[in-house]
Amino acid sequence: MMERMRQMNAIEIKGLTKQYKDFRLGSFDLTLPAGSIMGLVGENGAGKSTTIKLITHAIAADAGTISVLGVDNSTKAFLDVKEDIGVVLDEAYFPEVMSAKNVGRVMAKTYRHWDEGKFQTYLSRFSLPPDKVFMDYSRGMRMKLAIAVALSHDAKLLILDEATSGLDPMVRDEILDIFNDFTREENHSILLSSHIISDLEKICDYAAFLPMTALAYDERSKWNDLAVMMPYSVSELVTSKYLLGIIGVLIAGSISTVAQFVSTGGGAAFYESAVGMLVMACLALIFLSINMPIMFRLGVEKGRLIFMLLICGGTFGGMYFKDKLITLSDQIDSVTMPILFIAVFTVIIVCASILISIQLYKSKQK
Repeated sequence: MMERMRQMNAIEIKGLTKQYKDFRLGSFDLTLPAGSIMGLVGENGAGKSTTIKLITHAIAADAGTISVLGVDNSTKAFLDVKEDIGVVLDEAYFPEVMSAKNVGRVMAKTYRHWDEGKFQTYLSRFSLPPDKVFMDYSRGMRMKLAIAVALSHDAKLLILDEATSGLDPMVRDEILDIFNDFTREENHSILLSSHIISDLEKICDYAAFLPMTALAYDERSKWNDLAVMMPYSVSELVTSKYLLGIIGVLIAGSISTVAQFVSTGGGAAFYESAVGMLVMACLALIFLSINMPIMFRLGVEKGRLIFMLLICGGTFGGMYFKDKLITLSDQIDSVTMPILFIAVFTVIIVCASILISIQLYKSKQK
């Protein structure tokens, strides 16, 4: 197997250190020669998943350097290198309402070299129903879908965190054969973290052992963990979350407006309802803008709870401001200026919130 070594190293780590309140990783060095498979070994809590996040720059190291496919992972150039990295996390996760077919469509817009034909081949090979939503997948099916994605965009390096966990022995052997075949192509490499030592013994050229230190904690959701390892910038990741929220508000508002028009038949009654819905939409966007930085700072679960409280308060606030706005419009014979003011104020709040969230997201990587 030593004949598969190449001049360039797929991964090169020097003096890597990461310190949390109750966890310390490093200092250590690691070198994965191109064309090789390395097993990352360690007990639960030893830092295998943290090491993988450091390599993909999902979090930043406190000290040391990491080079991936010849590029320092702390530089802007590393964003392009992510195109050549396939990642499978210990808990494969995609949005629960997405089917495998939808995942393929999203990945086609994410990776420049996405191969839909190869993806469909893996779906068939792994017996994954393309129209079944992710929430209905078993753990084994989820892992197989994640592996199919990692192998379908012409990656040069696979980084796998417990990728064979949850699979039955026959499927595990098949997956290991696929991984072995992957490295037969020139300069293809794999870093494989696993607690199944027999799997590592079957295919690994090298092994790196991480001694037990302490448990680490990360509040980011599993989808965020995966998304940050894809070729997206922090600004793109944060902005996409806001866009989803804005689209949701616009869709809900449009449906409500049509329903009100049908029920009132237009006229003054519809006018008052439309004003109220516009105010509610602006308030919803303002609450979204308040809540998103909170979610980035405190975590998803706490953020959702606070958002629900904001929505409850906003419902009553929206009704109050609607009446005030209609009264004001009667006094000045026009509702245009108040509405314009609210719209401009909402846009300013949303933009400021995005900038704050980007900085908070970056701080999570430190």
